[in-house]
Amino acid sequence: MNKQIYEKSIILTGPVGSCKSLISSALAEELDMPKVELDKLRHLPSEKMILEFLNQETDPEKIEELNAQLQLRRRFPNVLSYEDMGYSLKFSQYMINYHGTVGWHSYQKQFETILLYSFFDNLDQPMIIDMGGSMGVSLDKYIDPFLEEFEQQNPDKYAEYFKRRDVIGFDKIYNLLEPFKNVFSMKLPDNYHQTMLKASSSKLNNSFTVTDQYDTSAKYQIHLGGLINGKFLDLLRLEKIKESIISLMVQQSSTFATELKR
Repeated sequence: MNKQIYEKSIILTGPVGSCKSLISSALAEELDMPKVELDKLRHLPSEKMILEFLNQETDPEKIEELNAQLQLRRRFPNVLSYEDMGYSLKFSQYMINYHGTVGWHSYQKQFETILLYSFFDNLDQPMIIDMGGSMGVSLDKYIDPFLEEFEQQNPDKYAEYFKRRDVIGFDKIYNLLEPFKNVFSMKLPDNYHQTMLKASSSKLNNSFTVTDQYDTSAKYQIHLGGLINGKFLDLLRLEKIKESIISLMVQQSSTFATELKR
């Protein structure tokens, strides 16, 4: 990738519910930059399949959704989806049913990492990048011991479904993000973790609420306290967060600052 992509792209990381999509949309509008949500690339069908669905669809809302998928697929025709890599929905369901979130997450991580490799290989211009709720953080302290135990107890399943165990690990993600100058971790309020755990099923553990590795992979932390109060969005707080991100970018990049003034 060229130098401008590393210097001008904005990458937002953080756990589920940390307003990455909201803030990335606000930044994309403010800076007139393209935005991509990597969650939408996970299971993105091929162009041929999307066109087949469009030909059969009559619901206006679904047609709009399919057209958005078509635009995204044409924008990133060579990015691999999970299905392109051999992802098994049946085994994924087995993992969540019998091994909880850590088991499910462990299986997902190999596909997530390869998707990230594929996406960054095909990134050809600066973009606002929403990394997705669990994307980009391996939570090794949970996954490594789980995989060791799973391999011992289920050697056949391990051999069949964890063929890319070699790409599971936070170091792989860190190495991908490290060259980028504008990686922001969305820092949640202290009471968020307890709220998430209470609202979730018993199978959900703190895999999705631990932020240590998000913070490690980021150049900056953005604190989200006060952004959402109950069901209401504080627009003034959103504006301040947006201004903080742009200000931090300007401070570290004189070229970017010059372009903003034009």
